[in-house]
Amino acid sequence: METEPTSTPPEATPSRRVLLGAALAAGAGAGAGLITGRAVATSGNGQPPAAAGPAAASPPESFYGAHQPGITSHPLAALRLTALDVRTARRDEVRRLLVSWSRLAGDFAARAAANPADQITATIGLGRSLLTNPALGLAPRLPDALVDLPAFPRDQIDQARSGGDLCLHVCAAHPGTAFAATRELLAVAGSAAAPRWSVRGFLTVNGAETPRNLLGFKDSSGNPPAGEARDAVVWTAPESEPQWMAGGTYLVMRRIRADLDRWDRLDRAQQERIVGRDRHTGAPLSTGAENTPADFAATGPDGQPLIPIDSHLRRANLVFTRGARIHRRGYNYDDGLTPDGRTDAGAIFLSYQADPRRGFIPIHTNLANADALHRFLTHTASAVFAIPPGCAPDSHIGALLWT
Repeated sequence: METEPTSTPPEATPSRRVLLGAALAAGAGAGAGLITGRAVATSGNGQPPAAAGPAAASPPESFYGAHQPGITSHPLAALRLTALDVRTARRDEVRRLLVSWSRLAGDFAARAAANPADQITATIGLGRSLLTNPALGLAPRLPDALVDLPAFPRDQIDQARSGGDLCLHVCAAHPGTAFAATRELLAVAGSAAAPRWSVRGFLTVNGAETPRNLLGFKDSSGNPPAGEARDAVVWTAPESEPQWMAGGTYLVMRRIRADLDRWDRLDRAQQERIVGRDRHTGAPLSTGAENTPADFAATGPDGQPLIPIDSHLRRANLVFTRGARIHRRGYNYDDGLTPDGRTDAGAIFLSYQADPRRGFIPIHTNLANADALHRFLTHTASAVFAIPPGCAPDSHIGALLWT
């Protein structure tokens, strides 16, 4: 059995335990309040041969297993994503922190299993800067796929709100639960790591229905279908990674501010031509329902493509990205107003893939160069994290990194 780090307490303080317990209890007795979704966008990263429907609402996820929770399951209503910078030069302290976090995350899942009305998942990630820190000596175990993203057109990246050595990805049925759980996880970091940035996200979750983004459109309609097709997109193959990342995935986060004031001045038809989908049903403008494969050859009476050449759906489709695919599980955010009085709201874009070089990067390169929707979006923060595979109750996340 692992011992707790000397620089951190063995578990969160009683007050935080009480806070999380109270949040869980409150969630059991009250339904989540509805937030009117209006929509950002990254709909349709590619159409599968047989279209994928939204994932069914699922029971609470166990923390233990082949993969970490909170990745391919139907999203919960609240997100709290926090990046941390390591403040220690001792590998054993970083390892013990991962042990402590794994135990806490397992505890959260167990409590949620006893209270299904208030689900929670905690997912742990490692940044490139952690693996390349000379003091820790982990560079020989750096996966080739854990890359820095290139600069893209229209980026206005705030480095203080980007990157990070470690990440805590907490999703819950209620914001108070996500807040309290994150506080517990941060408490055990002690002096070993300090928060770098944190973002809060929200969704209106209605059963298995695809959530909407703040532009008013369904988001993640084009995700790969559950099963082998999705597994191939999301999880790393054993032969392509260092052993400690076999069966893991890579998270790309982008904070995307939407120019909602300008977007709202467009009529529905203009918005639909930019996105390439029907705003109400989510169906491609060519025909069908939300998950009908898009017909990019279909034309209207004027001979023009029904799905415009520069539409988001067309530019993100695997037909035009050389087969690149990702699994999206994004959230909305609302941070009030910018200093100059504009609305600061949009998307916390989260994508998972076996290799960002074959997933997010080629897709976003195609979008950044020719997507009509990008005229209304500004990417303001960015991060990439390796999400190791899951673990057993007697182990911890990232255990093979140290062997």
